[in-house]
Amino acid sequence: MNYTEFKTVIMISDNSLKNAELLAKNREIYPSIETRNYLKRQSELYEQFKPKLLEKYAGMYIIFEDGKVIDVDKDETTLVMRAYEMMGIKDLFVKKVIDNEPTLRARVPFTLQ
Repeated sequence: MNYTEFKTVIMISDNSLKNAELLAKNREIYPSIETRNYLKRQSELYEQFKPKLLEKYAGMYIIFEDGKVIDVDKDETTLVMRAYEMMGIKDLFVKKVIDNEPTLRARVPFTLQ
């Protein structure tokens, strides 16, 4: 097999021709500007509502949109799959409701010159 010859395959549900067209349009920039703006807005709203969300959903995964919890589950994959079945494939803001967010760090070797 020549590894330079391959095709990208996108698997979608049967009823999602419209979603396939949307994916093709947004293929050049990923995530799209619209997606980035959506996620930024939802993140800002999430931070505003976080104290109340912690009271009710601590330790759970939620789908959060425009200040409302759309769905909740203890398992992230189950939650996302259920959401896609109900709403089709679309941008989702999925977050585990926890008090202290982990800090991501990467150690990169370098030399001083």
